[in-house]
Amino acid sequence: MWTIILLFIAGITFIFIEIFVPGGIFGLCGCLAICGSIFLCFKNYPSIAFYVLILELVFAGIAILLALKFLPKTKFGKYVILSKKESENEGFVSHDSLDDIKDKEGIALTLLRPAGKAKINEKKFDVVTEGGYIQKNEKVKVVMISGKKIVVRKI
Repeated sequence: MWTIILLFIAGITFIFIEIFVPGGIFGLCGCLAICGSIFLCFKNYPSIAFYVLILELVFAGIAILLALKFLPKTKFGKYVILSKKESENEGFVSHDSLDDIKDKEGIALTLLRPAGKAKINEKKFDVVTEGGYIQKNEKVKVVMISGKKIVVRKI
């Protein structure tokens, strides 16, 4: 009897540790310990243990849904849930737009083989060529921009 109780408490403890030390192993051990304690509790009736596990999963799902609905409204929920939104009009962007340098000319600051640095519109950029090498101080033209990737060609 004490084995079942200790195994269940160990399972709850492992799941609690998983909250603070993520990685999955403590959560998995906790779930296995709790399932093991339920099966030990009903060792003469394995089908009942299976139904108890199914009910446990249903109630856990309901508890999670209720927590998702009501937790953000509580004082604790407001403390642990990120509520600040980082919008573009507040200055949060993943990168500056590079559209203003499309089709512009510049100078290779380093040997481009095929990657290196170029000066375009008085700013330094990491660039790549279309495949060939371009010597330092040669004129280049921006031919394509894909995200942060700037492709240049020798003029």
